[in-house]
Amino acid sequence: MYNAPWKQPIAIEMPRPHGMQVVRTTQEAADCLIDKWPEPDFGPERDEALRLCLEVYENGEEPEKARDAFLRAAHAADLFVHERVSS
Repeated sequence: MYNAPWKQPIAIEMPRPHGMQVVRTTQEAADCLIDKWPEPDFGPERDEALRLCLEVYENGEEPEKARDAFLRAAHAADLFVHERVSS
């Protein structure tokens, strides 16, 4: 389930040098949260999104919960998000 595609991918504009990222799975979300997230915006929403990604990986939690948390973290970090992306 960690690599299962989300029902709806999320396009997110990350700071340079990363640019626009299309996130389609919980694994891609975790990678983005760990490797590409803007450092001043490491807040509780990002921590919660990472926790839920780990729950999907370790315990089979629903991937859509990780997607929702990732989206909340992106909004809290004031990142530009486009939720309606073609798969």
